[in-house]
Amino acid sequence: MLGVRLGDVAVVAPDFHPGPLGDAGSSNGPYRVLSSLEEAGLRAVFLRRVSTHGRNLPSRWWVGKVAERTLEILNSAPRVEVGPPVVVRSETENIEVSAQRFGDYVLLTISGWPRDAEDFPETVELRLKERVSASGGGPIPLVVDRHDSLGAGEPWSVEPFSAEEEVILDIAWKAYRGAVGSPASKQVLVGFGSALDLRDELSSVGPGGVRVVTLREAGGSWAVAYVSVDGNNMVPELRARICARLRSAGYEPVVATTDTHYTLSPETPVNPVGWEGEEEAVLRLVETALEKAKSSEAPASVSAGYGELEVMLVGRETVDSIALAAVTADHAAPLVAMGAAVPMLPTALVGLLL
Repeated sequence: MLGVRLGDVAVVAPDFHPGPLGDAGSSNGPYRVLSSLEEAGLRAVFLRRVSTHGRNLPSRWWVGKVAERTLEILNSAPRVEVGPPVVVRSETENIEVSAQRFGDYVLLTISGWPRDAEDFPETVELRLKERVSASGGGPIPLVVDRHDSLGAGEPWSVEPFSAEEEVILDIAWKAYRGAVGSPASKQVLVGFGSALDLRDELSSVGPGGVRVVTLREAGGSWAVAYVSVDGNNMVPELRARICARLRSAGYEPVVATTDTHYTLSPETPVNPVGWEGEEEAVLRLVETALEKAKSSEAPASVSAGYGELEVMLVGRETVDSIALAAVTADHAAPLVAMGAAVPMLPTALVGLLL
């Protein structure tokens, strides 16, 4: 888990995967982590590291342990210098990678926009670390999946060790080297803003709402805005509009969703942020959060730390079983009404959802 502390503001990047659905397991994990940090006096943005559903946590209890460990990392992180955001985009491959150095760590984020992109596998980070090691070492790369582009098309998935992953690695490597080679700053201005769907009218946005962290070099040489929406992927057109708004305000945009599964159900397995006419309302939330962040910018010391925690993971096979069980349960009543025999849900499986 990566934790970057900027005064009473934080950017956190755990590597568990939300799921399976609703509030079960780690589905609402991002918001639960953010809430725990808020109770400790920290306003935070959640970024999900590259991973697939095999890294779902089996219960909310485990999410709580991740939150506790994240707070420990933030409280013990050493002071660091911060480099400028470096962005590398391949128009031919529709891959964008941002990279920013925080002391001994480089935070990278990957977007497949405007493609309908699904989860990037954890092998992207593992293989990038191997490249760093093979090149003689350097700051540790930690890779975030922005999960920010999904429309009505067929989702595009990258398989581990595939040719497509190799292309992503080449782009990430270029961004990493750019971040490592850039001069770092001791003085930065930090801002934070959030906006919630207080009327609970947006089905595609979870309880974490929209959160924005801005970082600006004290001399004004660079500025970046990390925007995180508590949702599961994002309509590509909305993502483009948010980025345009951030650029017009003078920030390099890094737009992401938490990949929460709180906004999903068996009846609504696909629900990207901005879906079904919610685009304008979400954009207003982003603008509100951005204005709060921009107006609150003030000098802040920066600390960054990384730590691990041994946890129980659900695993890919169990995730598939949960998905099948959810579909079975969803159709159980109609089947019974028709006189069909319906299999019982395994007790152990039900236990995973508590």
